[in-house]
Amino acid sequence: MTTQTDEILLLDEAAKFMRIGERTLRSWVADKRIKAARSSGRGGKLLFLRSDCIAAIRNLQDDTAVDASDGHQQKDTTRWQSSSEGTPGTVISLRRTASALEQALAQRTKNKPRNCTTR
Repeated sequence: MTTQTDEILLLDEAAKFMRIGERTLRSWVADKRIKAARSSGRGGKLLFLRSDCIAAIRNLQDDTAVDASDGHQQKDTTRWQSSSEGTPGTVISLRRTASALEQALAQRTKNKPRNCTTR
């Protein structure tokens, strides 16, 4: 909700007000967890409304994210990675893939004669 007395904050001011880092605030903007506007001109600065900063903090308590494009809320689907599970593209999954491939190749060539030719 925007009021006429709502204060406009720059990135550093908004981050300080919310007591988070500027990098974190930038990632929240990218993830659409907080609304932001860019000032006009090349390399425009990020602008925040104080009320949107408060709303973003309140949404953390609800464990939901704000879609900055239309203001709708989205359920947070963030998952914590377990050390026992491998996510595709991680070191653990690459090691497991290599191990599984070695085992599969060993099984396929285990009982074949050495000098076998096919015609």
